[in-house]
Amino acid sequence: AQAAGPRRVASPPRYAHQCSGTHMNKDLGIHKIPGTCILVDNFYTAASDKGCVYILSHFHGDHYGRLSERWDAPVHCSLLTARLAAAVLGVKEGLLRPHALHEPFELEGASIEFLDAEHCPGAVMILASVAGEAYLHTGDFRATPRLLESVRRRALPKVRTLFLDSTYALAKSSFADQAEVVDRIAAELADTPASTLVLVGAYNVGKERVIFKLADRLDCHIYTASGRKKSIYAVLDLSDSEKARFTDDPAKAQIHIVPLGFCGEMWPFFQPNFSKCEEYLASLPFYAMVGVMPTGHADASNWNRKHEVVTKGRVTLRLYAYSEHSSAKELEEFVRLVRPVNLVPTVFRDKKEQTAIVRRFHHLLDQAGAARQLFSLAASSATAKQEAPKEFWLHPTVATVVEVAGDEPAPDETASPATDVVPAHSASTSGIAKPKRCFEAPLRSGMTVDLDAEIDSDADAVAAVKRSRSEKSPLVATDQFDEVELIESSGAED
Repeated sequence: AQAAGPRRVASPPRYAHQCSGTHMNKDLGIHKIPGTCILVDNFYTAASDKGCVYILSHFHGDHYGRLSERWDAPVHCSLLTARLAAAVLGVKEGLLRPHALHEPFELEGASIEFLDAEHCPGAVMILASVAGEAYLHTGDFRATPRLLESVRRRALPKVRTLFLDSTYALAKSSFADQAEVVDRIAAELADTPASTLVLVGAYNVGKERVIFKLADRLDCHIYTASGRKKSIYAVLDLSDSEKARFTDDPAKAQIHIVPLGFCGEMWPFFQPNFSKCEEYLASLPFYAMVGVMPTGHADASNWNRKHEVVTKGRVTLRLYAYSEHSSAKELEEFVRLVRPVNLVPTVFRDKKEQTAIVRRFHHLLDQAGAARQLFSLAASSATAKQEAPKEFWLHPTVATVVEVAGDEPAPDETASPATDVVPAHSASTSGIAKPKRCFEAPLRSGMTVDLDAEIDSDADAVAAVKRSRSEKSPLVATDQFDEVELIESSGAED
């Protein structure tokens, strides 16, 4: 790297990142399986207060938050995640409910099945069947070719709602296969002299492939100062040769495992921390340092790509686009394969970004299924209550169908400008009644529904929708839009 003349860091841009946030959003609607009291990766709602049951998709801090020795409710998870939760977090073993992959189990009236998420050791996706409807929650996942093939073989039922790990949904980056990146790291650092310390940034769980491949290539020991990391490695299914690589003497280990942000921050763009690296190097008997940062953020902006190798003094830092999350292209392939009726992003910074993510995958959703869902709800509602036919308006931006009642007053136009969810050219809210109930439907324009239409097939449903399209483009004010999302996410009917 030094011979090639690595770049030095210039002044960073004010904004250069394309990642949809870094952690799973805490909105309750993205954690709750519709029609149940099952919560996925949400331990902020007390079971004693809400009667909830819990599923943990994998052992990363933004998903197991609040789990500790004081937790007092059952937690369903994979076999490895259960061992980690007990050994590292102190969760009582009697409260852990481990389940193997592809072995369905009953939970609060729902059939649950864990599928491999290709994320970190023990990570799973959750397939839930509730009252004849299927829901798929990906947790965090990487849509690798192996995962896609596994989903094809599994022959999923029709998925009504897909809860999608959308970490890189809006990014332009594409990630190479993990094995290719690992081989590249090992090849580029193969000639690193024994006098050069190698730091590898890693989460508590994850990046193990990078660490052990590099240790094999350099034939050296591994050191970590983190007590939690040591506890985790004691639980992971490591081979005897991998276990033998570890040492408690930092001076004897050429590879040191450090937190992913130790060598520099990646949000919202790469900002190296040379002073911290130099201080760490000065305390050890090594002449130079190479910091390896394997993360999908390495390819999340032009700035990061242009500064994938930077040097200052004795310290060289290298970014590698090694991701345990799916790229936007991989997400498209996955959504196309599953073809759900509705899509709920689980990683986003705000409502505007959440809307943009839904729109990005809108063309891949099951439009005919959404149309059938719309007509079914409309017909059953009118028949059961013996009411006059209702109108359903489609939100022009977020593809949400809203049921309205003509005898209710229109919302106050001054309540909210709705500029964060509706384009400026949209029509006024004047004359649009306050929504009573809604659900998502991947259709493209304002519309009304003729309840007298005969719907016997997908083609009939789509044709009826086309006939019912209106030239108007009504919208829902932001305050009501929030209510709409909450109703859809919670599955409430009131």
